[in-house]
Amino acid sequence: MSKHKKNAEHNEHQEPQTVEHVEVKAEEVKAEETAQAEAAPAEATKETAAEKRERERKEKEAERAKKAQEKFEAKQAERMAAFVKKQEEKQKDREAKAAEDKAERDAENARKEVEKRAADAKKEADKQARKDNAALATKRKEDRKAALAAKKANGESVRRTNTSHVIFLADGISKPQQFSIRGMVYERLKEASAQGESFDWIEIDAFGEQCKDILYGTNVRQHLFGLESLGHCDFKSVEAEKPAEEKTEEVTA
Repeated sequence: MSKHKKNAEHNEHQEPQTVEHVEVKAEEVKAEETAQAEAAPAEATKETAAEKRERERKEKEAERAKKAQEKFEAKQAERMAAFVKKQEEKQKDREAKAAEDKAERDAENARKEVEKRAADAKKEADKQARKDNAALATKRKEDRKAALAAKKANGESVRRTNTSHVIFLADGISKPQQFSIRGMVYERLKEASAQGESFDWIEIDAFGEQCKDILYGTNVRQHLFGLESLGHCDFKSVEAEKPAEEKTEEVTA
């Protein structure tokens, strides 16, 4: 018996179907077709072993690339941190150098200010000393004039050429130049007149003999007169004692 015949016989024995029954049946058929349609793509997308290996290879490559990128970024961050640190150190060095330079400039300015004040003080002191020396020189001239007047009144000679002795004075107005004739005579007179801590009178003619090597043919008195005008020495006349024979003749006469 054929299949169609059997189905026909089967249908003959079946009860008549209602409209509701037909609709239910249609829905079941539709659901079965939908399930088959959804299962087909799943079967189609099922990967093979080769596809799996390829997928896993790509995943590993992506992971390696990710790690390499992370390592690169970490290295870049490390370099940037080192660069920033180096720049900060350079900035600190520049600031320290600037502070050191400023301190040096301040110290130099302070030193110059101290030197300027000292120079100003010395200048003022020298100015006052010149005034004092001028006043002292004036007083000495007046004193000498008075002494000369007194000598004249007593009938004594007032010519300095007649003086016989000279003494070094330590409170002169200004020291003569070291290598001038007057300066060398000044040093010789100071040395020859020295007696320990003080000075004593010395005979002018004998002193002139001691200075021949530095006088270059000049007279020692002219240099002594120059020193005397500045208050470095003073003169006096001391009569030499006469020989005993002359004294006897004077007494006999």
